[in-house]
Amino acid sequence: MAASSFCAQFAHQSQRNFGYSVTAKAFGLQIAYSAGIFNPYAYNKYSDAERTASVFKKGNVEKQGQMIEDYVRAVLEGKDVSQFKIVADSLSECACRKK
Repeated sequence: MAASSFCAQFAHQSQRNFGYSVTAKAFGLQIAYSAGIFNPYAYNKYSDAERTASVFKKGNVEKQGQMIEDYVRAVLEGKDVSQFKIVADSLSECACRKK
């Protein structure tokens, strides 16, 4: 879905706005991904919102983008998104803050 992919890219822009070196961090991750060493997008999926939030918080920039993409896709498909509640709440809070 284009909307979920757009949201993942928007998340990267938001990360930049908060001072993260997204391009520099993603560069190494993409090299490892292309070489088949590491999948920076993969994450363990939990039904528990606290565990999902912990994975998000500890995740690299690509994993966080993927999780946001998965959340938006689930919302658009009318699926249960309760596992993303804490992540979604924190994103809403961040979106309202000024740098």
